[in-house]
Amino acid sequence: MNTIEKFLGEIAEVMEVLSKFNDKPRVNPKILILTSFIMVFLVAFSKTLVSTILAFVYMVFILTVLRLSFKVVLKVMALAFLFSIVPAVPLIFSKTGYINDLNDLSLTLTYPGLMAFITFVLRVTVSAGLFIMPVAYLGWSRIFTIFEGKGGLSDIASVFKIFVTTVPKTLRYMLSLLLAREARVFRKNLRNLWYTLSTIVGDILIASNGFSRELMLSISARSFGKFKAPDRSYNIGALDYLVMSAMLIYATIYVMVEFVGYS
Repeated sequence: MNTIEKFLGEIAEVMEVLSKFNDKPRVNPKILILTSFIMVFLVAFSKTLVSTILAFVYMVFILTVLRLSFKVVLKVMALAFLFSIVPAVPLIFSKTGYINDLNDLSLTLTYPGLMAFITFVLRVTVSAGLFIMPVAYLGWSRIFTIFEGKGGLSDIASVFKIFVTTVPKTLRYMLSLLLAREARVFRKNLRNLWYTLSTIVGDILIASNGFSRELMLSISARSFGKFKAPDRSYNIGALDYLVMSAMLIYATIYVMVEFVGYS
């Protein structure tokens, strides 16, 4: 199994976990989603390394409290880390940590540039972890259920529920096609690899359309109208207050570090 097949397998595994439906969450889903989005917003616009590290500590604390596995979250963070390195490379050679024109670049590594590179990469990586944390706990289906009763968002949420359900199955089918095609290739080089990838595009499009149609028909056949998972009301408990308190403590420290300390 080559790198591409391993990558597709990992993506399929992550999507399968994220597609679950947590029908008995220990924390109010709306509170968890709201606090996570606030944290993502704060981290994305932070300027210091301290704020990003504290956000990572917050994420580890919430994952521990919710008794959630770190595996899926770390895989998503690793993917975000790899994608953030490429656009951040020029920051290493910046004189002040910012690049406005070519005069800000240096031919050697600089300390401000290295700190800007580390801060940028960690900011993107931790933001991805904070964003995926409620999804890993609640599941995409549970999150879209919340938006189904919001007027015009109902149809969009239903479409996305079908999409996230069919993606893992489509990836598994793609992986089986790649293994079957590679079994017929005797010379494994880059040219043959791209040729093999190009031959399965049509099959994947047809199969994904079939998977989505079958899922939609099966949902319609088991309900008397548009399928909607029953939503329930949640009382605010001790765990909800703990999550909100942790977010407020971080927001307070964030303001002190980013605005008071940074100025």
